[in-house]
Amino acid sequence: LDELLNHAQRPEVGVVGGRLGSPQGRIEGTAQVLGLRGAVGVPNRGESLNTSGYMQRQQTVQNFSAVGIDCLLVRKKVFDELHGLDEQ
Repeated sequence: LDELLNHAQRPEVGVVGGRLGSPQGRIEGTAQVLGLRGAVGVPNRGESLNTSGYMQRQQTVQNFSAVGIDCLLVRKKVFDELHGLDEQ
């Protein structure tokens, strides 16, 4: 949560998301990449949460195309400007 708040407080950032793990210690959800395995995909889904990934990318904060709804922090100003979330 500290890392999410750290980036969410930056004025140029509107939305941040986190990596979600399964009870078995696997990556279940995270930020999303447009065009990965279809319209949108979750990188490294099913991999161990402890893996470092290619060039340590699984253990670093980085930019992605989209953020999943499962773990999402939105700036209030951005949320209000967009009139909330649209399930459509």
